[in-house]
Amino acid sequence: MRDMRKIAQDHARWTKMDELGGSAEREVIKFGRELRKEERGSPMDEETIKPKDEAENNGLDGNVVLCSENLEDNERKIMKGDAVGDTMYSASWILRTIISLTKAEDVKFTDTLEIELCSLWDMTAQEDVVTFLLDNNFLDIAEHVLRSSKNNRLTEIILGIIGNMCCQPVVLRDVGNRKNLVVAILDLLTSDDTETLIQVLRIVRAATWDVQRNDESAWLENIRACQFFGEALLFLLQSSTNENLLTTAIDLLKSISSIKLPNGSNLLFNLVNIEGIIPALFESAAQVISEQGFYLQSQQRKIRNWLAVLRSIVQDHQFAIKKDEPDESSQYGLNLLLKILEPYVHSENLFPMEEETALCISDCVEICLWFQKKGAIVSPLLVHVILSILLILKSAVATDTESLRRFHLNHEEHFEEPEELLNREFSKELLQYLENYWVDTVGTYNKDMLTKCLKLCSNEAVKSLVQIIERNPKSSKTIVEKLRAVI
Repeated sequence: MRDMRKIAQDHARWTKMDELGGSAEREVIKFGRELRKEERGSPMDEETIKPKDEAENNGLDGNVVLCSENLEDNERKIMKGDAVGDTMYSASWILRTIISLTKAEDVKFTDTLEIELCSLWDMTAQEDVVTFLLDNNFLDIAEHVLRSSKNNRLTEIILGIIGNMCCQPVVLRDVGNRKNLVVAILDLLTSDDTETLIQVLRIVRAATWDVQRNDESAWLENIRACQFFGEALLFLLQSSTNENLLTTAIDLLKSISSIKLPNGSNLLFNLVNIEGIIPALFESAAQVISEQGFYLQSQQRKIRNWLAVLRSIVQDHQFAIKKDEPDESSQYGLNLLLKILEPYVHSENLFPMEEETALCISDCVEICLWFQKKGAIVSPLLVHVILSILLILKSAVATDTESLRRFHLNHEEHFEEPEELLNREFSKELLQYLENYWVDTVGTYNKDMLTKCLKLCSNEAVKSLVQIIERNPKSSKTIVEKLRAVI
């Protein structure tokens, strides 16, 4: 980076707002007005937008951040005069970068321009920069670029900048009210470029937040008006092997599935074909569920988002069940639940107990219980895995409780408080949930199904499971007698 004192001394030469910044600002405003007057979507010359190996300067200065360290007061004031809001980002530099976009037909997309635009992308994490871009017609220019660009990287960066800007609620609503810009964004759902798709989905996910908060959000109608929206999402789930893209798509589906329309229906089922989303969701599971035999916390969040979409489907009774008959779709879904839960039968994967772990397990069990109550054929192995987790957790909670009791009875200095491996709040809540699941299972299953499940358990495990039924206040006399008859 150039010497900061040199920048301050030369500041009058390259940042005079009436000569450079001012004229730049007027040029941007003029271009924005022209865009609003003319018909949208004039194509760019494809040859002029192709990335080239050679890096050209395009007249852009490389100094993006104005550093005020070790400067005198008068020099700092000069630099601050060009700063955007309370940031130290150069207003004239940003305006020059915007101008480079207005001249996209004449300026090649070089490595240098890519670096400049990526810097601008990073800057839009600052609210003052977002406001500055909004005031200088960036959204008009962005629409022009999205409709004209033949360069995937340029398109991705522009979408990324819009996505960052949409983190500000006022901008998100502004974008939602710009019908032509919204159409230009949603049209890119058909792109074959992964990074472009990720940025489009990121913007739409922000839009769903606005729909959740604002009943009059223009984004709801925008999304519903996109005729290929659901089809595009299902295609991504079924065909993509890119983990980031699939994760973003599932995150979006989770947000959509949490939105209820005024008539009480789920927005998800207004956008996608229910017969299509189930196989597409199952297809995406291969990229979401780990094959390692354990889960990182970030992986558990991905699984929970995936489960949230599946839970919305089953809770809204959109999943057809063939009672007491083998059903390929149901069996595939249940096998995925088994695959998710199996690592937790090992205590090293269960403890230390984290919130994501507890929620991931409870979500799986909730969906499994729904299948059981609907009469689907649930593998005894899946029930056995759930009961194994229950018994491991019950033993750990009992041991933890006893350790705490001994600690409070013995105040000797050498007796240290036991390490909290469980996160007692989450552990006890999950334990209670799993015990209630077992009560519901005994109440739902016939003696033959219970026998098959208990045959997979050791004698000690069976005794513990009987005790749980006998001591649970939810257990009726009929349930207790049914289980005793099986034993």
